[in-house]
Amino acid sequence: VRGTVGYLGLGTQTGRYGGKGGLSTVDYLEAEQLVYDEGSAAVAEADRSFTVVLSAVRPAGASNWLRLTPEPREAMFIVRQTFGDRRSEVAARLSISCRHAGEGVEGGGAPSRLTAEKLDEGLQAAAVLAAGASAMFCKWAYGFQAHTNELPLFDQLRSNKAGGDPNIRYYHSAWRLGPGEVLRIRARPAPCRAWNFQLNNHWMESLDYRYHNVHTNSTLARPDDDDDASYTILVAHDDPNADGCFRGNWIQTTGHECGTMCFRWIAPRVPDDQLVHPKTDVCTLDALMAC
Repeated sequence: VRGTVGYLGLGTQTGRYGGKGGLSTVDYLEAEQLVYDEGSAAVAEADRSFTVVLSAVRPAGASNWLRLTPEPREAMFIVRQTFGDRRSEVAARLSISCRHAGEGVEGGGAPSRLTAEKLDEGLQAAAVLAAGASAMFCKWAYGFQAHTNELPLFDQLRSNKAGGDPNIRYYHSAWRLGPGEVLRIRARPAPCRAWNFQLNNHWMESLDYRYHNVHTNSTLARPDDDDDASYTILVAHDDPNADGCFRGNWIQTTGHECGTMCFRWIAPRVPDDQLVHPKTDVCTLDALMAC
């Protein structure tokens, strides 16, 4: 069932972190491309239902199909739901079942017998995932330090090979702030489905958004002016808006002095060479207040 999230993406992937060839997208659909089930037009948009078939060959009559690689052990299915405001939006509701090709009946039954060989293979695969994922993100994070406190456009081919959403343009980087410093990000969003910014730790994991304001987006952010055209995001240890004299979107560092960060344009409607990139600078909190 569709729900109300602003962006819903469904994809199949092949490979694994740390494995040969990386983790690449095989096929991808977003909600606006889906054909909804018969009768869905008569219900609210959030309650529209859809069926997606995942298989190596497209079955006859499948309205929505995601291609799988012929080797099922290398197949993955990923769902991305991008919220504007979690307090008011409804997540898509999804279920998955296995069906035998050509029979139209659900698969299942007892699992195959566990052997020493299968157990050994599974443990080795888990080790490759744990080591490969941490090594890849650590390598990226060290590379980002070459442009600390800047937000250059990340290479799309590299992103795709690591399982990134092909519809998103990413700006990955590192950040570092001393006491009393502020990272100011100025963005003028390109025409796109949505945009967001988040602050991460060294391992590219989001800081704790449950208790701290570590992200903002096109729904939550406050524009600089009434025309909604440009936004200022302030990454700082202390609230720059505390005395009410500055208008900006404060991102909390939650006690960290460095880490990584990510800005995203989601499904931009202009070519990459026409994107307006976010601009950054570092100033002191005192200088910011004096502006």
